[in-house]
Amino acid sequence: MERKLLWTSLLACLLLALLCCAAESGDFTIDENGVLTKYTGSDAVVTVPDGVTAIGKEAFYAKSAITEIHLPTGITSIGDSAFRSCTGLTELHLPTGITSIGANAFRSCTGLTEIVVPDSVETIGDNAFYDCSGLTSLRLSQGLKTLGTNVFLSCNSLTEVEIPAGVESVGNYIASNTLRLRCAVGSSAAKALSKAQNDFWVEDFQLRYAFDSDGSAASLTLKKYAGDAASVTIPDGVTIVGDSAFNGNTSLTAVVLPDSVVTIGANAFQSCTGLTKAELSSKLEKIANYAFNNCKALKEIQIPETVTEIGIGAFQYCAGLTELTLPEGLQTIGESAFVGCSGLTRLAIPDGVQSVGINAFHSINAQLCCSMGSRAAEALSRVGYDFYTETWKLRYTFDSDKQVNGLRAERYLGSDAAVTLPEGTTLIGGSAFKDCAFITSVTLPEKLLSIGNYAFSGCMGLTEIVIPDSVTTIGSYAFSGCTGLTRVVLPAGLTAIPDCCFNNCEKLPGIAIPETVTSIGSCAFRYCSALTAITLPQGLQTLGANAFLYCENLPYVDVPDTLESAGSYIAGDTTQLRCSIGSSAAYTLSKNGTSFYDDGYKLRYTYADRDGSVTGLALNKYAGTEAEVRVPDGVTELIGWCCVGNNKVTSVVLPESVVKIGEVAFYKCKNLSSVTLPQGIVEIGGSAFAECPKLTVIDIPDGLQKAAWLAEDDVRLRCSFGSSAAFALSKGGNSFCAGDFQMRYLFDDEGNRNGLRLNKYLGTDAEVTVPEEVTETGSAFKDCKTVTKVVLPAGLTKLESDIFSGCTALKEIAIPEGVTSIGNGAFRDCEALTELALPQGLKKIGSNAFIGCKSLTYIEIPDGVETVEYFIAESTIQLRCAIGSSAAVAVSRSNDGFYSDDLYLRYTFDGDGVQNGLTLMKYIGASSEVIVPDGVTKLQYSTFSECRQLLTRVVLPDGLLSIPESLLNNCTNLKEVVIPESVTTIGNHAFFGCASLEKINLPAGLTEISQSLLGGCTALSEITIPDGVTAIGDSAFQKCASLTEIVLPQGLRRIDGEAFFGCTGLSYIDIPDGLETAGNWIADDSVQLRCSIGSSAAIALSKSDNGFCVDGFRLCYGFDDDGNTNGLTVKRYVGSETEVTVPDGVDSIGDSAFHRCTGLSNIVIPDSVVSIGDSAFYGCTGLTKLALPQGLKEIGVNAFLGCEGLSYIDIPDGVETVGDWIASESIQLRCSIGSSAAIALSKAEQNFCVDDFAVRHSFTDGGAVNGLIAERYVGGKVGAVLTLPQGVTETSQYLLNEEPLENVMCLKLPEGFKKLTIDNLLWRSAVVFPESIQSIAIEEEWEGAPPVIFYCYRDTVAESFAQKRGITIVYLDGFKPAQTTVAMRSDYTLPIGSELRLSEIAAAVPSMPENCALNAVSSNPEVLQVENDGTIRVVGKGDATLRVSLSRYPDIYAEACVWGYVQPTSATLAEEIWIPAKATRDLLKKDLIILPADNRAPIGYGMDNWEMFEQLEGEFTLMAVNRGDTALYVEVPGFDTLTAQIHVTARFSELAFEQTALTIPADTRATLRAQAVTTTHTYVNEYMTFESSAPDVATVDEDGVVYGVSEGSATITATSYNGLTAACTVTVQGGNGSGLKLPAFLKEIGEEAFAGCSEESVIVPDGCETIGARAFADSANLRTITIPASVTSIAADAFDGCTDLTIRTPKGSYASRYAAAHGFGCVAE
Repeated sequence: MERKLLWTSLLACLLLALLCCAAESGDFTIDENGVLTKYTGSDAVVTVPDGVTAIGKEAFYAKSAITEIHLPTGITSIGDSAFRSCTGLTELHLPTGITSIGANAFRSCTGLTEIVVPDSVETIGDNAFYDCSGLTSLRLSQGLKTLGTNVFLSCNSLTEVEIPAGVESVGNYIASNTLRLRCAVGSSAAKALSKAQNDFWVEDFQLRYAFDSDGSAASLTLKKYAGDAASVTIPDGVTIVGDSAFNGNTSLTAVVLPDSVVTIGANAFQSCTGLTKAELSSKLEKIANYAFNNCKALKEIQIPETVTEIGIGAFQYCAGLTELTLPEGLQTIGESAFVGCSGLTRLAIPDGVQSVGINAFHSINAQLCCSMGSRAAEALSRVGYDFYTETWKLRYTFDSDKQVNGLRAERYLGSDAAVTLPEGTTLIGGSAFKDCAFITSVTLPEKLLSIGNYAFSGCMGLTEIVIPDSVTTIGSYAFSGCTGLTRVVLPAGLTAIPDCCFNNCEKLPGIAIPETVTSIGSCAFRYCSALTAITLPQGLQTLGANAFLYCENLPYVDVPDTLESAGSYIAGDTTQLRCSIGSSAAYTLSKNGTSFYDDGYKLRYTYADRDGSVTGLALNKYAGTEAEVRVPDGVTELIGWCCVGNNKVTSVVLPESVVKIGEVAFYKCKNLSSVTLPQGIVEIGGSAFAECPKLTVIDIPDGLQKAAWLAEDDVRLRCSFGSSAAFALSKGGNSFCAGDFQMRYLFDDEGNRNGLRLNKYLGTDAEVTVPEEVTETGSAFKDCKTVTKVVLPAGLTKLESDIFSGCTALKEIAIPEGVTSIGNGAFRDCEALTELALPQGLKKIGSNAFIGCKSLTYIEIPDGVETVEYFIAESTIQLRCAIGSSAAVAVSRSNDGFYSDDLYLRYTFDGDGVQNGLTLMKYIGASSEVIVPDGVTKLQYSTFSECRQLLTRVVLPDGLLSIPESLLNNCTNLKEVVIPESVTTIGNHAFFGCASLEKINLPAGLTEISQSLLGGCTALSEITIPDGVTAIGDSAFQKCASLTEIVLPQGLRRIDGEAFFGCTGLSYIDIPDGLETAGNWIADDSVQLRCSIGSSAAIALSKSDNGFCVDGFRLCYGFDDDGNTNGLTVKRYVGSETEVTVPDGVDSIGDSAFHRCTGLSNIVIPDSVVSIGDSAFYGCTGLTKLALPQGLKEIGVNAFLGCEGLSYIDIPDGVETVGDWIASESIQLRCSIGSSAAIALSKAEQNFCVDDFAVRHSFTDGGAVNGLIAERYVGGKVGAVLTLPQGVTETSQYLLNEEPLENVMCLKLPEGFKKLTIDNLLWRSAVVFPESIQSIAIEEEWEGAPPVIFYCYRDTVAESFAQKRGITIVYLDGFKPAQTTVAMRSDYTLPIGSELRLSEIAAAVPSMPENCALNAVSSNPEVLQVENDGTIRVVGKGDATLRVSLSRYPDIYAEACVWGYVQPTSATLAEEIWIPAKATRDLLKKDLIILPADNRAPIGYGMDNWEMFEQLEGEFTLMAVNRGDTALYVEVPGFDTLTAQIHVTARFSELAFEQTALTIPADTRATLRAQAVTTTHTYVNEYMTFESSAPDVATVDEDGVVYGVSEGSATITATSYNGLTAACTVTVQGGNGSGLKLPAFLKEIGEEAFAGCSEESVIVPDGCETIGARAFADSANLRTITIPASVTSIAADAFDGCTDLTIRTPKGSYASRYAAAHGFGCVAE
């Protein structure tokens, strides 16, 4: 036994020794505990031996060659730095059993990409994975308890790590900010990370706990949201949304904060510009600074009641906010909190708010509302904000100690007419009541101190104001514009009335100004036009400018002597500022430029500029009423304009003190006839006596030294020859008078007299001899109508201009032989002058010299005349002179012609003035045939202008080279023109408009047909164009309508625009192929311009947009940038065939080519066509057949629009481009799904058709096709089930709105269908969904569970949607027949005679053969009948229930309510309807007439503005609540929409009968007219009731129709709907007995009751209700019938054969509407 033990021990020692020897000698060093302490190898792949229990410190340190390490399962720990810097290591598997990983264990293992830490690991040391930069995936142990410092730092490729929930300890900064450490909220790991200053992540939320002093978690802060979701819900448990957590997140549109959140940090949601909605925590306490700053789109946020603080700029620039409710517990609002919230218009500030920051509400227009006296009101006021109550805008004021010392009323916001200011108001702010025109009275508080600027400005309804004595100041414009103000009481202590205070108080008759007032400001009482008197206080010191301006009814103001300062223009001309001459006030006013009045004289002292001393007294204006004026002594000067325009003054006497009269002093004194000037006057200003028509003479004192122009020449300024006055007057431009001659001395440049000029003869003698002393005459005799003979002084050498102008009686005058010049207009209008001999020495005649000498027929011009100016005489006076004479040349040079026989001639001259020809200016003869003599070298365009209707034949002379333009134009009787062959050019328009011209020869040498040459020659039926013509000008043959054929010369190279336009007789023109240039619009569209394809002409015509014609097609070449042809287009079809083939080679059908070719039925388009232009076939209504070529690539806008004969067009699949709206919706555009054409149509937003559906492809943002949308159904009427075509993936929202689908109750979607976006669905029976459905968007609102059933598969979007909306689901996976549904509409409204088919209105869903048989039954066969063949027929009025059930399952059924009605035959609606506010109206009773009456048709109505009305118990009964106008629309089956205009006016303001007393015979009716007045309309007998005080005497109906019952009197009272009353006394006398009066008890007039009646008038009694069929038929004598308002039914044929019938009836009654509908005359009473 001992030996055995010994051997065992030896063996163990041997083995241990062997082991130790191997570890030391190999690559691994392993200690006695199994710890691998060192690896010394260099292998890339390393397998650690079994038995190793731990990897020791730095065992593999920096072994960069290792790529793979395999660890044995027995390892329990990895030591510090064990694998540090093994940069080549890429693969490592950590075996289960490891419990710890040491510090730096895998640090800088940059090649590792994935590590899975086994769940046995509890500790990971500091820096364990530090700088593992290649690591992208790391799974940690679920049993992990401890993580060291910097564990994951610099793992730059690692984006997230899930931290196990059980981690209890974490070192600081275990990872960089880019690595998301994920763990659950509330977990141990989350708190451990937070305590070590690490954040943790939940989804995209970066979070961190904060802890209190005992280490407990106090709060959880959301530090950052890093996602891009539009809608975000913050995790439960978060208590603080950290600073800038969402800052700048523009993707965010909605955020939900859990109830755990108590604080929103600074800038938390700043610049989240897409955020529209924020749901806040119900426990939120604080919204920190700038929390929602610049959230421009934020519209919806509810701040919870727990919030007490809103920080600085919290909602700054949230412009999208339109509503916001602040919590009642709010204490603080920070600076700029709501700056820029421009969408807010009203914001209620809780009364408890204690602090409001500066600029908290800057740049917003919201009303800040709180209670008066509240802390909030005071807080707002302290930072300069007004606060609002229901009717006031207010602000508290504060003293120097910042204590409240008053209340300022900033603005009145109410609408009451009588206003009382709030108690405690001390100040009324500027514009507080500005423009409150509705206010009639204001009660001011007793403690009021001040009224601000503009306070009551524009209060036009205010009639009086009593200002308490406490008021010390009133602001400028305070009562300006108070146009209704009639009484003002000013406070006793007031010292100043400021600027414009009572400006424009136009009804203020007077005002008592307190004696304390010392100052009245500028414009204080301006425009107070009713002011008639005012007393200024005796202590007044200042009176402002314009103070009483425009007070037209204020005659004067007595200015006190205390006045020290005065403004300008204190009052208008109608108000005199009165004070005494020499008074202090007079000097004050004068010094300030204001005049004063004394006894009607407006005066002002003048002052020296140097020392300010008084220099004189000026009369500014005479304002008295005396006709004879004596200016007061002492006045030294009459200021200019002082008496201007005074029509009362007849005479003026100036005192000797006057030395000067100013400019226009007595200007326009129309009745002034006498002026007495003082002898000492030295100066008179310009126009002093101008335009005084009764002033004929002024005696000018000889001592006058200076004078400007004083008066018109018809005022005789009399003075002595040689006097100072005569010279002064002459130098001033005036004439002086001596005898009958008005003269003026002439002076040279040095002022010396050098002549005497006769300006005017003033006498009336017939024969006049001019004094010999006169050296000049001027226009002395101009307009002397009495002068018949004049003897001129022999020494005259010239007759000046206008000397005898207007001497209409002048018959004899001898022009002295010494006269060499006759001036302009010298004998103008000398009508009696029959002859005039011009002196032979005459050299010059001025212009217009003999104009108007009507009795002169000719003037012999002396041959020696050298100069003749323009227009010396009218053309009626022949200027005769010898051909070749100096006079003839002179006359010609003056642009006048001279006369010889019947010819009016003129010489022509070259540029040097040398005579070079003779022009026939005008033919003045009477012959219709004219032969122009040889020798004439030139014709004028106007040569024949005055005989255009006379000429029939004209022969032009040989040698003539050219014919001027317009020579014979519009010679409408001219038939022949002979043109010499010498002519080579003919001017434009030469024969234009010669409508009778039949024959004309164009000379052979002509090379060009000029512009409009023969235009308008409508009788010209043939013309030969010379072969040498190469060009035809614009409009050359325009409107030559008789031309039926024209041959163009082959050498023609140019045709200008409109050359043959209007040649309606031409059907074609053959254009020479050599044509090179063509203008626009050569001929009408009806004229075919024919030429060869490819010819020069074809190209020219194409370039000018004329096109050329081949076989009825107008074609046009296209051209590239180089001018080469690049295509052939059909511009227009001009033929008349019904079936046509487009020529081969055409590649384009141009815009409007076949536009409105309504006769075409078929068009064959060749395969060469690749393009069809805009509107190419527009309006081809007869087109029934159209095949498009397969090579077509492009279709233009509106190409087939209006082709109503086409039901479809097959669009070739290869079409690549499609314009907008190529065809009407009624035309199906058919092509293949997915084809190029389908895509092009879809991109142009047009549908293409597949299986009766208009569909359209949808596209991705990149333009790729991603689906097919069913837009519309285009087939016939559909039954109960609508199945979408295979391939459709989406629907349009309005797919089910089409009329043919009105019976559809089931929608069946195809396989592959993805997106259902649709309206009008939930009320239907069923929808069958495929498994492929991905999206459902149904916006319909439905209260409760909708009736629709979803047939769908489990776990699909359809199932989810149905569950959320409470929709019934039937699963198709596991469907049972008993789950079938009958699909059918629930109601039908149909006219009698309508038929339905059971197979069309109902179906089994889903359709299975064994379940499809249906049965139908009607609950009321009198209304609805069901036939055996499935026909359902409406046979009567009323309702019935139609039940349709499954034959196999009778308990499965659907029911529909069917309403039958009579189709109306007529429907009328009043054009205008007037309703006063707060009144009711039954539209159906009053305004809408539908016949037959009992039709039971469904009637609907609507209007533009429903806010004007409140709908009452009846569907058609409305109450007007708001004034305005709106359109009313009424829908009646079978009629177009009826429209009317409704006007809602103000309520009645007064009510009165047109007559207050009325007398009528018994048994007769009369209509009273009670008028109710509003501001815009007068109502008669509407919206009121009538009552009789004595019904036994007279009754009255609701329309005011009075019926006389018996003799006596009764009072009829009208009461309006708003309580106004009016009365009329009705006196009833004995009856008149005329006509047929039906008995009073009558209720109904039966069928043919009075047919053939011979009476002329019939009175139907009040109370009768019905008039039956043919009741009065064939009553030919019946002229009038009186029908009361009680009649509500009249048969359509009741009055057949009554051809001259007038119906008398109350206005608005059924009978009045009946009369209008049936064309009878009507007297509505």
